[in-house]
Amino acid sequence: MTIDSSWLRAFKEEAREAFTKHAPFRANAVFSDGQIRLMRGGDALITWDEYVRRQFLLPLRKFMESVDTVVLAFDCYDFVPAAKAMTQAKRRKHVPPMDVGERTALPPMVPTGEAWDRAIANRAFKAKIVDLVILLLPNELLKDKPHKRLVVDHREPVAFSWDAAAGRVERAALDGLPPLGEADIKFTRYADLYERLLVDSIDGDSVPIALMHHERCLAMGQCPPRVCIYRMEIKDAGGPKEETDKKRKREASKRTYEYLDVHALYQALRTVVLQSVGRAVLPSHAGHEIRMLTALICLTSTDFSRRVAVCARSANSSHDFF
Repeated sequence: MTIDSSWLRAFKEEAREAFTKHAPFRANAVFSDGQIRLMRGGDALITWDEYVRRQFLLPLRKFMESVDTVVLAFDCYDFVPAAKAMTQAKRRKHVPPMDVGERTALPPMVPTGEAWDRAIANRAFKAKIVDLVILLLPNELLKDKPHKRLVVDHREPVAFSWDAAAGRVERAALDGLPPLGEADIKFTRYADLYERLLVDSIDGDSVPIALMHHERCLAMGQCPPRVCIYRMEIKDAGGPKEETDKKRKREASKRTYEYLDVHALYQALRTVVLQSVGRAVLPSHAGHEIRMLTALICLTSTDFSRRVAVCARSANSSHDFF
């Protein structure tokens, strides 16, 4: 489920202090949404080794310079909700189907252009790439790094580490972590496990998921883990639509990134919700502010609902946020 980007721009208008150029804290681990990295194709013909190097090895190696554990997650289709088919059908509506069987081998070179769009829309094709990544990545990433660990959360969470004595990568299943479906919901359990987590994900869904997990921890009387999300920078909306569209096109080739502090955003949005009800004390609403906000997002701005304009409001404004 993908949310409309106007919600995130509205969040940034309300809580600019939550969006920073530098990480708000030192993370104990990094979670990377591999499903998103999987989708990025190239314009030039490259080998599969080069694809794995560009899409996974280089960015994860950079994260591993600052933390000892990197978690790479992929979808497990056996546990993905049936409703996901609605999203997939919508995305594939204008993409001609491609017949890829479980026994079909990957092509010698990575497809490009329309051929890539057709191929990556096929679940069997994506599953073959995931298997290739899991085969090649651990050794390249962990070789001669005995104190580092790679966790791959696909069908089941598996930890890879370098055994210096044996001179090879060892793998071990992680007990107590059952299989989950979509990659973008898996980071919450690693946030609880590592307490200070950096989430590498440009998917807008990661923001409400992180906020709901923060609120859930508070409702259970637990201290929420520190989570920040490393994502593409949200540009200011301002100006006429035509001018804004031209600006976005100019900036599309210059991707910049920022960090979103989930704790700071939660505090700001909770205040916004309280302002929206005139600061009246409503016991039935207390502790459910983020879930109320998420319900509005689901009703107005997802793959399953009609999109509507989102009206942001500053703290001193009299206009409603919703």
